[in-house]
Amino acid sequence: MDINVILTNYEEDENGCWNWKGNTTGSRGYGQARFNGKHYYVHRLVAEVYIKEMQPHNIIHHTCNNPRCINPDHIEICESQSEHLGRYKAQHNKSGRPKV
Repeated sequence: MDINVILTNYEEDENGCWNWKGNTTGSRGYGQARFNGKHYYVHRLVAEVYIKEMQPHNIIHHTCNNPRCINPDHIEICESQSEHLGRYKAQHNKSGRPKV
C-alpha cells in the first residue's frame, strides 16, 4: 500500500481523532496495513513518518485513548512499558475506564 494512501485513509471525528478506516486488529482495534512488504500497526507507521524519534523498543501512547486514532497530535512515544503504564494510569480510573 502507498504511504500517501495509508496516511489519508481516516475519518476525523468530533474529538479530533483520525479514525483509521482500514483493517484493524480484533478486539484491540488498532489499525493495521502493509507497507513495503511489511505488516505495520498504522499508529506506529504514523509515528515513524511524523514524529521520527521512533526506535523499535518504543511504545506508543494514545493521549486520546482511541486505538483506531492515527492523528500524530494524539500520539506520544514512551521509552518503556513503565512510562506507558504511568501515562495510562493518569488517564484512567481503577476499572480501566478513561477519566472524564
